Amino acid sequence: MRMTAIAGREQVKTGFMGKRAASGYCALSQRSLDYARERGDLPFHKVGKKVVFRISDLDAFMGRYRVAV
Repeated sequence: MRMTAIAGREQVKTGFMGKRAASGYCALSQRSLDYARERGDLPFHKVGKKVVFRISDLDAFMGRYRVAV
């Protein structure tokens, strides 16, 4: 299933996004995403030096920190 998400000025149609786009999508710093990735909290794919995240993984990651009011 292909998903479309808008991160900053980029429109992503592949279901994956790089660190910069993921940072904008989640409203977190790139370092925060790196830290979550290093802890094993955020799944990722690495192709060469390029780190990419699946949009559904970013949504699940952010959902774990949702505070119900």
